[in-house]
Amino acid sequence: MEWEQIAPEFDPDGGLRDIYVLKAQLKDWQVVLDAIRCFQPPPIYTVDGEVADLPNRVEHIFQRRLDASPMMSFQLLDMILNCHFFGSDQVQHGEQLIEFDLDPYEVSDSEHLDALVGFMKLLGSLTRKFVVLTPENGIESPILEYDPRTKDVVWKPAQSA
Repeated sequence: MEWEQIAPEFDPDGGLRDIYVLKAQLKDWQVVLDAIRCFQPPPIYTVDGEVADLPNRVEHIFQRRLDASPMMSFQLLDMILNCHFFGSDQVQHGEQLIEFDLDPYEVSDSEHLDALVGFMKLLGSLTRKFVVLTPENGIESPILEYDPRTKDVVWKPAQSA
């Protein structure tokens, strides 16, 4: 995929872009948390806006989510990605989504796109699940999709009406 073709997908439109790991389970959350913990610079974990130590077990974050708002932020190049641990109250009941968001304004060239694609591949290889990048809350409209069978990320251009 060429940056010039996909660049309009990152034009600021007032919304974020979301990355979802589909059909995630508790073990997927844990392996993703463990991988992000090793990033440099290290992720920043906050609870209700106050910096806190990132728990070792994702279950502790989910427990905290019952009465507070935990969030983890980390860098890919100079892009900031956030995880709000949405839907964590449902993780015990089966499959759910792991979700990250980012500001499309920060994806400004092929180097940033390559970093984003690399992160999607990392998520997919760690979990062996489909990973999609979408407009904010647009899970039904993927922009990019990682397929664990092919281990590739492909652009899914919007169909003309």
